[in-house]
Amino acid sequence: MIKFLFITFFIFLISFNSQAKQIKDPELIKANLEKNMKVVKPDGNGPFPTVILFTGAGDPFWRPGYGNWMNWLKDRGYASIISDSAKSHGVKGKAMMSRKLMPIKRAHEVFWIKDIINKMSFVDMNKLALMGMSHGGDTVLDALVYNSEDPKQFNLDGLKTVITFYPGCRKPIFGVKLTKNYDNPWTQKDIPVSIFQGSIDKWVKIKLCQAIIERQKEIGTPIKYHFYEKARHCFDEIYHKDLATAKNDQDCRYDEKFSKMAKSEIEKQLEEAFK
Repeated sequence: MIKFLFITFFIFLISFNSQAKQIKDPELIKANLEKNMKVVKPDGNGPFPTVILFTGAGDPFWRPGYGNWMNWLKDRGYASIISDSAKSHGVKGKAMMSRKLMPIKRAHEVFWIKDIINKMSFVDMNKLALMGMSHGGDTVLDALVYNSEDPKQFNLDGLKTVITFYPGCRKPIFGVKLTKNYDNPWTQKDIPVSIFQGSIDKWVKIKLCQAIIERQKEIGTPIKYHFYEKARHCFDEIYHKDLATAKNDQDCRYDEKFSKMAKSEIEKQLEEAFK
């Protein structure tokens, strides 16, 4: 057991030190987020309710599933925005699986992107939503915690709802905090949150998030938990090069049935939030 922990920690440190030099200047990261941004919106000038998406970890940044989500949102009258987090920080996507770009750090992007889109005339800044997958799910939950702790510095005015798919709600490793949401609650009573998870997701410890959900219910924050039996990580969309690969991956598997169920719930959630 001790040997296993040592090897795990060694790999953790190697991944931390093996990346290219990371950009740490917030203004440069913010400029890169704008440069690396993709936008999909309905025809017309708007302003449109807008969903800010945050991807999962790893490479490549852009996968068919994100495009499918953005088109799905466009068909329902919403604009959507996504940016390449890793590239904007000057690292590879695998840095999100090391100490270099954990959700606790990445969550600052929520506020930087919010500043960026404030200049975009098609965005309705009074009708915003956050949506994150996996690592991105923890990222948007951590943004809620930052805002709870200091709403002036971490402004979320206009945010109406939050959607997360299979976040990890990860606890610290060797004293290093990976997320804020594991130890710290968010306190907003007017921002409904939904969490979607599958029962056979091998990439997250489901009970960690379930404990956080119970904590949030106890303090009275609006939260819905959608738990799908026999669903895996990535069940909602195609995060592989093609549909065939996505439907056959043993761990990160797209499932049309669960995708439709989740989208039905999200459609209702956004309609209620943006009415």
